[in-house]
Amino acid sequence: MNQTTNNIVDTVTEKVRYLLSNPPEGFATPRVSAEYYHKDIFCSKMRNTYGTKEIAELVTEEDSKYFADYRLPWAYMSASRYNLDHWGLYERCDYEDPYFNVPQDYRLGLNDGVYKVDMSIKDATMRNSEMYKPSVEHIVPTSLGGPVSDLKNIMILPLKINKILSNLTPTEVGIFLKGITDNSYNQRISEAERTFLKS
Repeated sequence: MNQTTNNIVDTVTEKVRYLLSNPPEGFATPRVSAEYYHKDIFCSKMRNTYGTKEIAELVTEEDSKYFADYRLPWAYMSASRYNLDHWGLYERCDYEDPYFNVPQDYRLGLNDGVYKVDMSIKDATMRNSEMYKPSVEHIVPTSLGGPVSDLKNIMILPLKINKILSNLTPTEVGIFLKGITDNSYNQRISEAERTFLKS
């Protein structure tokens, strides 16, 4: 991609990275407190957020090693969809996506907020935040014989990237990547951006 596009992407990404690393007071702490499950108020919303009471305890108890570590309930909820080991998936949950180098926000359900780039954003699933929300993708699609429940066939990718790649086979991904990194493609994009993109 050309420099103009990179600068725009980098500016937004740096804002997200900064807010993930320096959240405003109370922003990263669980919205659901430990007292909920101690009082046996473990309703369907709690289950949709944490999966189990044990995980809720790990994430909401301040003296827990996993306090406010939303990767754990995210891994549990995601793993249960594919019959994967949630601890194995948790080990793959990077705060910084290793492939696309963008920060990832693992909060779910009752905790599913976005570390706001724009404080007017209310919905964590808004399209402009999907680059910073993790998702699970099978490397070899199950339709082509890839296993559903093998961690070796799983990648965690930003939701936006996953949506782009979801209908492509591994071969088609290669073709796609070759095209968007081609010099003539990038020259055409650069020319249009120089002409039409206001700085």
